[in-house]
Amino acid sequence: MHHKMHDDAWTGLPMMPHLDPRARYLAPPSTAATLNMAAVAAQAARIWEDIDPQFAAKALAAARTAYATAKGNPVKIADPNDGTGGGSYSDPTVSDEFYWAAAELYATTGEAGYRSDVMASTHYKGASITTRGFDWGSTAPLGDITLTVVPNGLPAADLGAIKAKITATADAHLTQMAGMGYPAPYTEGNGEYVWGSNGLIANNGVILALAHDLTDAAKYRDGVFETLGYLLGRNPVDYSYVTGYGEHPVRNVHHRHWANQLDASTPTAPPGALSGGPNSGLQDPIAARLLEGCAPQKCFVDHIEAYSLNEVTVNWNSAFAWLAGWSAEKAEGDPPAEDTPPTAPGQPVASAVTGTSATLTWPASTDDKGVAGYEVLRIQGDAIAVVATVPGTTANLTGLTPNTEYTYAVRAKDTAGQSSPLSPRVVVKTSAPPGGCKVVYTANTWPGGFTASLTLTNTGTTAWSSWTLGFAFPGDQKITQGWSATWTQTGKNVTAKNLSWNGAVRPGQSISIGFNGSHPGANPNPTAFTVNGANCG
Repeated sequence: MHHKMHDDAWTGLPMMPHLDPRARYLAPPSTAATLNMAAVAAQAARIWEDIDPQFAAKALAAARTAYATAKGNPVKIADPNDGTGGGSYSDPTVSDEFYWAAAELYATTGEAGYRSDVMASTHYKGASITTRGFDWGSTAPLGDITLTVVPNGLPAADLGAIKAKITATADAHLTQMAGMGYPAPYTEGNGEYVWGSNGLIANNGVILALAHDLTDAAKYRDGVFETLGYLLGRNPVDYSYVTGYGEHPVRNVHHRHWANQLDASTPTAPPGALSGGPNSGLQDPIAARLLEGCAPQKCFVDHIEAYSLNEVTVNWNSAFAWLAGWSAEKAEGDPPAEDTPPTAPGQPVASAVTGTSATLTWPASTDDKGVAGYEVLRIQGDAIAVVATVPGTTANLTGLTPNTEYTYAVRAKDTAGQSSPLSPRVVVKTSAPPGGCKVVYTANTWPGGFTASLTLTNTGTTAWSSWTLGFAFPGDQKITQGWSATWTQTGKNVTAKNLSWNGAVRPGQSISIGFNGSHPGANPNPTAFTVNGANCG
């Protein structure tokens, strides 16, 4: 199994996938990735056996092949220096991946060979379940979880040892949480928080949940709810780390097309994405500049370019999804009484449309409990994002991009929290500014240097066959290296000309370019730009 795939260099923000100019790079296979595939394919075969037997058989065959291949190539380690364009994710210790894969294959097949590999592992009987938790580099507890919840033929005493380790670790979490102002089941040896701490916290919440399932003790269930409370806003920075949930949710997660903080024409993240959370390492320029000396749980800022804090990934979002689903099943109390959701709002109508704003109005919804308000949603393909919440039937939308089409719909919310169906859609096209171009300039600055990213948009009605960008630095900045354009600088004046592959720009299309530079102490942004001699908005 190939270890990873990503661009051959780091891609700037914002960047819609279909506009990405970089070449894609397929890394060589690794033992760790091959075993990961063996484990998830074996689990998939078990889960899908009664749903889609043909797919289950295909998954099991792939799992067997991957496991046998990994045993024949047990030390094929990913290059730790291959970190350009994507993380290296190199893992020199793969005994945990072997244990997880063997456990999944044994749970699915019951075969003696896999059983022997499980029992011979140094990770057997919960040896790797710790209060730090587990993640992509420490996967053995995933095998223990499967052996605990899936009936199998292992000795009862050995299974009892795994269960005892789960409950003992859960007890240690509860003891630690009892002494915390903002309880979270997680600790590092040095007391600090690491990159993706929320993922470790969510996975440790899984251990608490399993302890409840094994013992039916209410204290473990309460510990899970405390964990969710921390993730959803009961923490020192007063953020819900889950987009779209809580009174003060994060908005500006590190993402290339959920990039509304950098470009108002792009959406914010949809509801339900978990941010990586506090990181004492402060491993990006934004974090290092804003959070020096922070206490572990306060090492967080909601900024799209704070990638070491505000990244979203599949692995910690999967843990949060599991935890949220488990908690919904275990929540006490009667469900709310049934009532009727609001009717769909009527057809929205756009008015007062300018290059950067528009007003929407629509006929009201009706509801048996009363309409509490309305959400205006922007629709981009399959993506839907809430862009405004209003109490009445009018919304003023600002921060739009000139000469751009937007598709909106509206839904009502009633006093019981229920949502209506979506209204009919309305397409709004903003007007084009004079000059037919727009330039967005952002800079990440550190002492003596900076990286600038520029997005050029053709807001006119005629395609560009080539382009020349011009601007002047307000200070004494110097360009040291550029990309995606031919860069020249004379004094304060800077010129960038297209390369052979990005000269053609259709109306409404954008391109991204950038450069690294130096500065003597201040780095003010340029304020005026031209493209092909025309002033840009």
